[in-house]
This record gives sequence, C-alpha cells and structure tokens, in this order.
Amino acid sequence: MTFLHYDATRRTLEEVKGLARNILQSVATGVLTINLKEPSAQ
Repeated sequence: MTFLHYDATRRTLEEVKGLARNILQSVATGVLTINLKEPSAQ
C-alpha cells in the first residue's frame, strides 16, 4: 500500500515537472519572439 502510494506520488511529480518544463519553454519562446520582433524595446 505504501509503495503504491509512493509510486503514484512520484508519477504525479513527474507529470508536474513535465508541465512546468513545457510552460517554461513556451514562456521562453514567447519572450524570444517578442524580443526578435521588437529589438527597439531593449
């Protein structure tokens, strides 16, 4: 029972890490796109 709970928790953490990574990549891409479109903004 404890092992199953641990396994489910670990799997959830992996999913959260994956989501966080996707969000960070999206944000980074958006920032780079904005910077490339508007070089005068820097």
